[in-house]
Amino acid sequence: AHELTHALQDQYFDLKKFLTPVEGNDDRTLARNALIEGEGFIIMLDYALRPMGRNAIDVPDLVELNRAQMPLMETQFPIFGKAPDYLKETLIFPYAYGGAFLKEILTQGGWEDVAQIYTNLPESTEQILHPEKYLNAPDPPTEVDTSFLRKNLSEEWEPIVENVLGEFSTYLLLREFISDEKALKASEGWDGDKVELWETSSGRTAILLSTIWDESSDASEFFEAYSELIAQKYPDAERSDNESLTDESTRIWQQPGGEVTVTLQGDKVFVSELET
Repeated sequence: AHELTHALQDQYFDLKKFLTPVEGNDDRTLARNALIEGEGFIIMLDYALRPMGRNAIDVPDLVELNRAQMPLMETQFPIFGKAPDYLKETLIFPYAYGGAFLKEILTQGGWEDVAQIYTNLPESTEQILHPEKYLNAPDPPTEVDTSFLRKNLSEEWEPIVENVLGEFSTYLLLREFISDEKALKASEGWDGDKVELWETSSGRTAILLSTIWDESSDASEFFEAYSELIAQKYPDAERSDNESLTDESTRIWQQPGGEVTVTLQGDKVFVSELET
């Protein structure tokens, strides 16, 4: 039932254009995959539950339903079991969160509304995680200006890759170093980002992350969470800014391999992890 749904999607909407990665924006690519796999998952559930007189809308928590299958998947597929949590979570996102997104669409409307999504695609994992930001109060991502961080790089630095983390990958990044509860809370309110990797001919690297948030309070929350992340990621790092400041907006850490700077500016947070 799931795979036949994909065949029908392809006949009606031409899946190739949805499965082609969005260059420089893995977050948007993941959101589109969530639409495709989420619909397949919902149809599969409907098919399985129909003999019992129920359907996918009757299932209370599709995300937890998918997570409950994780131990079985790790046993059945040993390589998947050894994969980093980031890869595991990204692989199940289209099914778990995409299914929950489609369930909300069906709860508020019907299958005609699902068909309309293919002509008005979700633009971010934020809209998948929070369907109201797609349906009721559309909240497309904001383009991010990275010039604030780039100005600190000399001519020896060359850009290697740039991408968009999005709300979901921001949550996963934070969760690697801080509690799940804090990571979830600190990633909400995401409004846009861009992450860049730069390199010198000698092999030094710089990670630049520019983010923008719905409210300044959301930015402050991420600022604090990322500061906690740095303390866990670089346990030997030492603060080199003035920690006694009560109105601090820039925090700097020196660690054996380089320097990390986190800056808060209103509804924006900038991060620079620079090898020295």
